Amino acid sequence: ELIDEGAFAGCSNLHKVVLTSLKRLGEYVFSGCYKLETLALLQIDSLESIGKGAFLYCEALSYFQLPNPLERINIRTFYGCSKLKFIKIPKKVLSINHQAFRKCPMLTDVVIFAGDIVISPTAFEKHTRIKIDGK
Repeated sequence: ELIDEGAFAGCSNLHKVVLTSLKRLGEYVFSGCYKLETLALLQIDSLESIGKGAFLYCEALSYFQLPNPLERINIRTFYGCSKLKFIKIPKKVLSINHQAFRKCPMLTDVVIFAGDIVISPTAFEKHTRIKIDGK
């Protein structure tokens, strides 16, 4: 149900992780996993929270599907994910916090499916196009 804080931090040769049912990812859980390309959650909507810095400097991660129950994207969650290209923000997300997607130079497009959301002015790089689709 929980992967504790820093559980895989610094596993610099970790390439792929497949998880089944999971409720929480702790803070900095995959921080410094530079070669992590794939994180597959077989029951994605069982994930309710992702701790701050969970994917800090996961430089090879190009895509991550955020779960629908997620309510906030914490501080520096995807900071330094230099290959991250696209992200969809689910409807239930209420806030995207400080530097959540900073140092993600390839992240050019973000689609937000929530109308009532607080986005930190430092959440994204300046070149990132944000589309809000309140459907």
